Amino acid sequence: MVLELNSKSGKRQQEIINQLEREGYVQISELSEAMGVTPVTIRNDLDILEKAGYARRILGGAILPLTKNTLSKKSDLEYNVDLKIELARLAAKLVKNGETLLIGSGTTTYYFALELKQHQNLNIVTNSIPIAVAFHAVPGFRTILLGGNVTTQHLDAYAFTYGDESYEQMRKYRADKTFLSWDGISVNSGFTTYNVEEANLNKLMMRHADQTIVIADSTKFGRETFSRVAPIESADYIVTNPNADLTILQALRNRGVKILTNTSDLK
Repeated sequence: MVLELNSKSGKRQQEIINQLEREGYVQISELSEAMGVTPVTIRNDLDILEKAGYARRILGGAILPLTKNTLSKKSDLEYNVDLKIELARLAAKLVKNGETLLIGSGTTTYYFALELKQHQNLNIVTNSIPIAVAFHAVPGFRTILLGGNVTTQHLDAYAFTYGDESYEQMRKYRADKTFLSWDGISVNSGFTTYNVEEANLNKLMMRHADQTIVIADSTKFGRETFSRVAPIESADYIVTNPNADLTILQALRNRGVKILTNTSDLK
């Protein structure tokens, strides 16, 4: 499918493509306001771009197609998109230009990584294949993808490396901050994950950074999953949404963890 670049709609669609390539995702509400057209017009543009292979539609916007080998089922990137982007933007405010970051795999950390494109001169070490791909052409960024085995469970947004090779390579690095997202967060059981393959690597990432920041929406609180990774006290910050259970948030604060739910918490 060829876009009509000389028409108003074609120029608008090209601008959307440019933003997708810069940021990795777009939101209908923001495009509508920025371009002075209705949300319906933007939805139509995104539908055209998806048919042409330039975008992948999600609730409230679109993302770049991550791979030609995507699963037929709905990607995790398509769930709770607005909330994940909100948390990602808040977490990105903890990052300073010139820092070295360790980033774990996951859809929430993927959106966080996209927000980092607003920064300069970052060094990124990650086991997430989509995150490494997202940074490959960002000027001033140095990106290292840890080697090792590649998961066969996830072919798109959650593809990651793991195993002895990735663990041994990770031991060589030291970072300012580690950013992770967990499947379960419990005051008593700590941070837990379904992916036992990643657990040891995530532990090492936490030990090799000055600070650990966990990004997780409130649905993860009170949940305990398959593999225990680390106690609650191992995190310096938890970035979550404001409507999280206040009792749980206070219990986490009592364990020495700083809770960020909005920009005022950064002060």
